[in-house]
Amino acid sequence: MELFINSVVHICLLLGIGYYFITAMQWYSYRLERVVFHYNRYDWHLYFFLLPLVGYYLLEGIFLYLLAILFIVLLAFWYRKNDKKLVWTARIKRFFLFFDFSDTFSRSFVFCL
Repeated sequence: MELFINSVVHICLLLGIGYYFITAMQWYSYRLERVVFHYNRYDWHLYFFLLPLVGYYLLEGIFLYLLAILFIVLLAFWYRKNDKKLVWTARIKRFFLFFDFSDTFSRSFVFCL
């Protein structure tokens, strides 16, 4: 059961971080330099990218589960509040397809070792 919960938390955090990242990239014409240096709300980078990423690697157990729940709830509120939603273009679909396959293959490779 713990393996299932860890997998769900892992997928939720990665998809949430990926969703925020690709939304920001779409807003700024897919240029990483513009997202990093010309973003209007740098605190969003902290709340939706850096803190979940650092928490994923530093926390474990119940604290990681609480972080995942809090992150998904905050991301849902952020999504509802946005006036410019993510447009599901072919580039966005390829990003999530690559993101999902890379995660799946890396996890299956680790389980084989």
